[in-house]
Parts: sequence; C-alpha cells; structure tokens
Amino acid sequence: MAGVRKALGLVAVTVTMTVTGALAGCSAGGSGVAQSPAGGNTTPGQTTAGQPTGGQLTPGQIVPPASVPASSGASAGWQGTDPIGLPSDSVTPTGAPATVPARPTAPARPTTSARPTSPAASAGAGGVSGAVVRAAMARTVEVKQPAVHFVPSGVRATVSDGGAGKLTAVVGTRSGAADGGGQVVFFFHGNKFVGWDGDTETTGVQRLAGSGAGAFTIRYTHYAAGDPACCPSLAPVTIHWNWQDGDGFAPSGGPRPHLGTPVAIRLNS
Repeated sequence: MAGVRKALGLVAVTVTMTVTGALAGCSAGGSGVAQSPAGGNTTPGQTTAGQPTGGQLTPGQIVPPASVPASSGASAGWQGTDPIGLPSDSVTPTGAPATVPARPTAPARPTTSARPTSPAASAGAGGVSGAVVRAAMARTVEVKQPAVHFVPSGVRATVSDGGAGKLTAVVGTRSGAADGGGQVVFFFHGNKFVGWDGDTETTGVQRLAGSGAGAFTIRYTHYAAGDPACCPSLAPVTIHWNWQDGDGFAPSGGPRPHLGTPVAIRLNS
C-alpha cells in the first residue's frame, strides 16, 4: 500500500506542474486570444483581413495574405482565388466569348428564263399555228358524207405575202384514207383560213413548195381511168397559185386532176 500511495503522489505532482506551466504560458502571451492588427480580439475560427502583428492564432484559424489587390485576378484574365491565395481549381477566362463565324450563304440560283415561243405557233414568225390548221381541216367535210373530214398530212410551205405577213399552204388528207387519196390544199394568211385549192378532192399531191413572195407551186398526181392507186400512168399536173392581196389564191395552169367522179367538199359551220 505504501508503494501505491507513493506512485499516486508522483502522478499528482506531474499534473500540477503541467497545468502550472500552461497557465504561465498563457499569462506571458496574453489570455490565449490572438491579437488583430488593430488591437482587437480574434475568436477561434475567425479569418482576419491581414496578418496579425502580435498574439497567437487559435487552433483552426486561417489567415489570408496581408494584402491581395482587387485587380490582381482580373488583370490576368482569371476570376477567383482560394483563401490562401492559390488559384482555384476551376478558373474561367474573362471577357466576351469568341464569336463563331456565320456560315456563308449559298448564292441564289439564277432564275430560268421563259422558253421562247416556237416559230410554228406564231403567225408573224413562221406562218399559221398548228391549232388553226387542225380546226380548219376538222370543219372541212365531204358533202355526201359529213362525218368524213380532213387531217394534216405534215406537208406545208410558208412564204411572205409581199409585206410583213406570212402565207402558208398545208396539205390535208381525208380522214380514214389508208391510201392517202382524197387530198385538199388549205391556204392561210397569218392565222386566218382563206380557202382551198379547189372545192373537190384531188387524187393526191406529189409536191408542194413556195415559189416566191405570195406564190406556191403544187404538183398533182394524174391517173388514167383504170390505173391502180400505186401506179398513175399520166404525167403529173403542175399548177402555180398566186396570192390576190386579200382575195384568196388564183391558179395558173390546170385543171386539177381527179379520178372518177369528183368528191365535193364544204366548210361545216
């Protein structure tokens, strides 16, 4: 028991000396509170604006640099620092972001010009239009068979009327004629129908051509009685047709040949 008491006494003495030394240190440095530069007190955990000139820091106290110029970060193009003056982990450049150039605009597609009018559709440029020709032939019928009319054969010629107008001659064939027989020549001044080369059908037209201003030359097939349709035995007949200044065409030569009884035609209303 005497040994135990002695040991406990030594422990008590040691604790007393430690506490006394700590109290003496506090008295020498102040009351355990750090002094601010202006002489005020700084509590534990408080951060001062500058480095204290006296006193001690309490545990956990953080003191930033004494002076950080407000413009130091902005002038370098960065924003923000941490409390001890080191650059933060995430920095952002100041100023306006770079402008992305706009995509160039594609040039406008050129507009397509209107298609020029076909000469055949204009009476002033190439004579009568196809529509006028078809209409005149559709109205021309056989007297005894009004259901039979005429269609363009594709043979045509155009000449000047001696002035600014055009004259056109077009060969028409009886509709439904497999052998091409039963033909009539239609005359036009501009887009106006002015007459036929006769009021009966002819056996056939071998050739149609312009022969100067206001004139056409037509060569007709000439059959003898009993000739087959393939083989006319008589010489062709050539007739010149001349423009009469608004009064139609007058023939020079003839007459127009035909086979058998002439087939009369008329203009249907």
